[in-house]
Amino acid sequence: MWRLEELAVYYKKSQQLFQNIRYSKMPDLRSTHMILQRLAIVTTVLLFNSAALSGQTPTPFTAHYQVTKGVMSVGRTTRTLRDNGKGEFVFESVTRPGGIAALFTRGKVVERSHWRWQDNNLVPYEYIYQNSSDQKRDVKLIFNWQSLVVTNIINGDPWTMQLEENTLDKLLYQLAIMYDLSAGKEKLIYKVADGGTMKNYEVVISGRERLAIEMGVFDTIKVVITKNNRQTTLWCAAKLQYLPVRIEQQKEDDDGRITADLIELDGIPLPGSRSSSAPPDTASKPE
Repeated sequence: MWRLEELAVYYKKSQQLFQNIRYSKMPDLRSTHMILQRLAIVTTVLLFNSAALSGQTPTPFTAHYQVTKGVMSVGRTTRTLRDNGKGEFVFESVTRPGGIAALFTRGKVVERSHWRWQDNNLVPYEYIYQNSSDQKRDVKLIFNWQSLVVTNIINGDPWTMQLEENTLDKLLYQLAIMYDLSAGKEKLIYKVADGGTMKNYEVVISGRERLAIEMGVFDTIKVVITKNNRQTTLWCAAKLQYLPVRIEQQKEDDDGRITADLIELDGIPLPGSRSSSAPPDTASKPE
């Protein structure tokens, strides 16, 4: 899933972390790491160019988000879509700690989806998750569409499960949301390989809202994902091809809130600009 919803679980731990800092106590490094680990999920910031609706391939882009808890900055996430040629793409999310969190960990969290643009469909063939901080974790999913099997490998331990048609990975389904909003769809349900099982993710369009952020004012569609008592809301800007300009998560029984705002974008023009910023270097190698 977006995995944004998991951030709320750690709100109270992050609150204690900031309280420790306030009183000059050494914070728990493990708690700090858990905040970092969830930052990678905060920016579900996939961009799908409207040209895809006419059968053209997606446009490469790079988007940067600032992640905050209350008024405090806790990190930054960069998302990049690269075209590797011959219908193959890489979508990558890299999260690094910032602000106070950077004092206690130097690790980063990387998610990467390798996929093909096939018959106007998004077809994953490899998903990678890497956490290089103190709670090191490596995850790889390999999709075999001929045998309809997906192999899960977590820290070197493999197992397989049946692969259903139209299944996406936990990063790629976010791109499908942008595509479906561009197509005018109102019912958004996705099959996702998640945690060793197949899950259905249901996304609800709750309405429209004009939203002001540092980068400007945008007319957006609000998209809501609810899991148990956690709610994640995305504000997707139509003039940015339904790129989320803000992502926010709230837990019902907690006053904590995690927010990610778009602060920089390459590869797509902002409203009112005469031309697009230069697209990212599609030849660059993943981190």
